[in-house]
Formats: sequence, structure tokens, C-alpha cells
Amino acid sequence: MRDSSPSALAQLEQDRALAQFLRDRLTDVETTGCAAERRALAGLREVLVEFEEKHPLAARMPADDFFVAQIDTLRWVLRCTATSAFLQHPDFQSDFYVAPTMPTSSESRL
Repeated sequence: MRDSSPSALAQLEQDRALAQFLRDRLTDVETTGCAAERRALAGLREVLVEFEEKHPLAARMPADDFFVAQIDTLRWVLRCTATSAFLQHPDFQSDFYVAPTMPTSSESRL
């Protein structure tokens, strides 16, 4: 059963916009970027492809917590990358932004 609530539809549109934004940035980097830029974003295409393959299936598998967690993790990676690499780009949308967080005391000991 597909979730068609306003928040689910808004998330779907945000995810589509994020994926398109990153596809466009990857194309820019591949055609005009320097070697350092290409190295920095080397794995992003694979993450984006996996996200786009799995994302449409998430609505059909809402009870599968592991699968939903995979989608959420891929989304988080894409948003973090978009924020860190492209925050100043004119097409960057505020919905993509991930606020920096400080590690908790237990994380800082790792």
C-alpha cells in the first residue's frame, strides 16, 4: 500500500529534486571539473544509482524496517554530500541542507 499523505508526497518530491540536482552536479564535474573534484565525488554516482533503484520500492515495503533504513541512510549520505560539496551552488535548495552536529560524548571517544 502506497503512502499518499502530504508529508510522504513532499518527501518524494524533495527526493526527486535532490537526485536531479546531484545528477546535474555530477555531469558538471565530469565535464568541467578538475581531477581533485572528480576524486572527491568518485563514489557519489554509485550511491545515487542505488538510491534511485531502491527508492521507488520503499512505498511498497513500508513494513520492512531494514529496507526503509537503507533508503533513509542513502538519502542522508546524498544530503550530506550535497550540503558539503554544493551548499553555495545557486540551485542548492534549503530542503537539501543538513545541519552540522557535534558528536555526543560517547561518539567522541571512538
